Amino acid sequence: MIVQALRDERIILTRNQRLPQSRGVTIIRITAETLKAQIPQITKALKIKLDSQRLFTRCILCNETLTDIEKEDVKDRIPEYVFKTQNDFVRCPKCNRIYWQGTHWGNVTNTLKEIDKNGIYS
Repeated sequence: MIVQALRDERIILTRNQRLPQSRGVTIIRITAETLKAQIPQITKALKIKLDSQRLFTRCILCNETLTDIEKEDVKDRIPEYVFKTQNDFVRCPKCNRIYWQGTHWGNVTNTLKEIDKNGIYS
């Protein structure tokens, strides 16, 4: 994990308190127990503000920027119900994973709004 973080210039977020500190890698040790407490801890440690316009713009596997794809082009790659109920789709240009605004999208947005006591979400 440390080698991968060095190679990709990544930050490691972990609850593992035994992970050794490593030169050249930023490791943030998460001490909060719940997600609603962890997010403010991370945003404070990284000195970042969450931008609602940038949520869901990167692949969760590859971290590539997602690109729009026509609905007809995903017909055979998604569940039939999703095809019938959704109109907008994006895909990862690297791994070709398809994304859409399902219930997860709204759940994440609502959770971020709930924990936004310190102005971390805009």
